Amino acid sequence: MIKKTRRTAAYRRVASRLKRLLGEGQVIEGSLSRVTAGSAAHWHLTRKVNGRTQTLYVPMSSVEEVRGWIRRWKEAKGLLKELGDCSRSILASSAPRKAATGGSTSSSSSAGPRPRSRTTRKR
Repeated sequence: MIKKTRRTAAYRRVASRLKRLLGEGQVIEGSLSRVTAGSAAHWHLTRKVNGRTQTLYVPMSSVEEVRGWIRRWKEAKGLLKELGDCSRSILASSAPRKAATGGSTSSSSSAGPRPRSRTTRKR
């Protein structure tokens, strides 16, 4: 069982920042691109789905709002990576340590090489 320690304070701090960020508004994954077709300019939101590019038209009136959504997405993604790092460090610190004996504790390692089984032998 993992006990609450000072190490989890970093996790709580990052989780709080993520919660606050998500409370600010929408998030969306993708890149906003300006596409010119003839004399008119259009905005598209693009992202990759299963190796294929998916495009969504963004009305001119919503471009600035969508930029904020993308900014929040990128920030949330970074915070989630920080949460993962915190979790890994908590897990690593709670894992039992191996004894520093300088070698393996199993007795079979000194018995020499194991005989090969018939199924792994090349024919």
